[in-house]
Amino acid sequence: MHKTIIFLLKNPLDITLFASISHLTLQESYEVIDENTLKTPEGMIYFDYLITDNVDNVRCLNLAQENKMLLTNFFLQTSTENIYALSPATNCSLAISEQLLRIYEDLTTK
Repeated sequence: MHKTIIFLLKNPLDITLFASISHLTLQESYEVIDENTLKTPEGMIYFDYLITDNVDNVRCLNLAQENKMLLTNFFLQTSTENIYALSPATNCSLAISEQLLRIYEDLTTK
């Protein structure tokens, strides 16, 4: 299966902003294999972008961190271009809705 965006979320979020983009939200039963692949009980899922709110979800990717928080740029991209992180995985103080908007704007202008 292929999805454009995978949301790996510890906390439920309103992601209706992404309704027009092929996406899948997972909260359990997955293993990140690499920066484009997840393994689930149903099989492998390939994706273009991954968005997470939990550092532990992507620990195997060795993303840049500081004080156990993922480092991100203005658009909340991590050190791996197609992986984005939301708080509490980062020190970002913006509201979650603003964080999601920044990611959405970055993804839809590429």
